[in-house]
Amino acid sequence: MANVTFLSQADAERLLAAANVISIRGPHDPAPAFFAVHNLLALEFDDVEGYVGSDGFSVFDHRQAKRIVAFIQGLNGADLVVHCQAGMSRSAAVAKFAADHMGYQLDLSKPCIGTVAYYNRHVYGTLNLTRADSLSSYYAEMELADRLRGGPLHG
Repeated sequence: MANVTFLSQADAERLLAAANVISIRGPHDPAPAFFAVHNLLALEFDDVEGYVGSDGFSVFDHRQAKRIVAFIQGLNGADLVVHCQAGMSRSAAVAKFAADHMGYQLDLSKPCIGTVAYYNRHVYGTLNLTRADSLSSYYAEMELADRLRGGPLHG
């Protein structure tokens, strides 16, 4: 079984061996300077817990969630490293999702903070919606897409 871990940006920048990396940063954060990355998915969104009160922030959405799921599926079970600025909220949510739903073993050893207790619930929930393995989750995803576009909830 492949491992997934999550790190801070500083720890991810210190990786010496090539790795499959999901790199998450805020729109105004500096880009990471990696030594060796085999396969990279770079995303930008702020660490906010949803849409209410998020004016001015870049909120994680279903399109980014689909990119993450497709990236992980494309790894065909290879190990994965996810990082964000602090390595405890956004990256923890993605790593938790990979472990809970995509067949990965969660590696909480150092330099990971050792817990997913602080994972971003919005990121995790949006990733869950992309699975659309039931009719109810499919409709929830469509409703989310309508809200993102500012359109009506029912056509």
